[in-house]
Amino acid sequence: KVEKEMVREVLGRDEQVIAAGGGAVVDEENLNLFKERSVLIRLTASPEILLKRAGTGSERPLLKGNNRQNKIEELLGQREKSYAQAHVNIDTSSLSVDEVVEEIIKAIHRLTAPSPSSSPSRERNRKKNPSLSGRGRG
Repeated sequence: KVEKEMVREVLGRDEQVIAAGGGAVVDEENLNLFKERSVLIRLTASPEILLKRAGTGSERPLLKGNNRQNKIEELLGQREKSYAQAHVNIDTSSLSVDEVVEEIIKAIHRLTAPSPSSSPSRERNRKKNPSLSGRGRG
């Protein structure tokens, strides 16, 4: 309940980047809010890369214990249906941080650029609140 209230509050603000945890978009209400009020970008990587990036997993309660790669694969499988609804998916497996940033910027420009068929009021609304949200580390 607290997470939903925070998501609603944060998405009410303009021009920000929200690094939501991977489980935040699993909740259907949160997912719908992200999709309606932001450019939802999914940053992903192979389970092997995610395991490497997670380090010891001490700050990741869902990865505590043995067989951490299996846990990552299981979580990705459980969350795939929600993750697949992002406006943009970027596989970061072989990208540097700078390359990921470039891909995000390109995606935002593609999605927020005026199209010839867009009405002026629709474009004002799109540019008024271009919050960017994405899955945590990826």
